[in-house]
Amino acid sequence: MRVGLILRVSGVQLEANKCNGKLNEKCEICDFRFFCFTNTIKLVPQPDYGDLFTIEEFKKHCEGGSFIDYDGSAYYATDKLMTRIAVTPSEIRNGKVDKRWSHIMWFSFFL
Repeated sequence: MRVGLILRVSGVQLEANKCNGKLNEKCEICDFRFFCFTNTIKLVPQPDYGDLFTIEEFKKHCEGGSFIDYDGSAYYATDKLMTRIAVTPSEIRNGKVDKRWSHIMWFSFFL
């Protein structure tokens, strides 16, 4: 059974789905961003651009101020593949780390 939930924030409507309140391989609880995963997570090859960091390395850079939310975009990854699950430096600094992943792929907006 799927339960729908709609949030209204500053006039923007965000819709999220919750699947039986459980986390499993086929349906995950979303974190009220702009999407919710309802299928198995797809892993894609890492591109030749971007920088791959372990979670700990990325966390140190975020805590030191090297990466901020407006400097680029980041996605959870493994040592060889990347997800489309976005994460921000402020989430990492605040301890909101998805422990299923070992790495983060960082794409800087600046050269």
